[in-house]
Amino acid sequence: MVAKRPNARKGGHGLLWAAVLGKAAQGFETGRKMSGFDMVIWAGAALTMAGVVGLVACVVWVVRLRRSGASDEAMRKGMQRVVLYNMGALFASTIGLMMVVLGILLK
Repeated sequence: MVAKRPNARKGGHGLLWAAVLGKAAQGFETGRKMSGFDMVIWAGAALTMAGVVGLVACVVWVVRLRRSGASDEAMRKGMQRVVLYNMGALFASTIGLMMVVLGILLK
């Protein structure tokens, strides 16, 4: 059974959406166990979301730092620390997206 998105535009997007929903619904309806590639996909999605949460936390951190009115030296040290966390969050998000793509391609 292929689900259709309501108010789908004429074109490829509606078909793509229906294919994605149809594939997901088909897997859950049959009650099959998750394969290793399914686990890679879900682990990658979780890692990507953790990276995005980290990026949002970095933005909040910088906004609070700027509003605090700290001196230039304190601001510089704070920004250097945020850059490290920001790079870590970007790395986690990138690796997670790679895992999702790899899991989809190998599935």
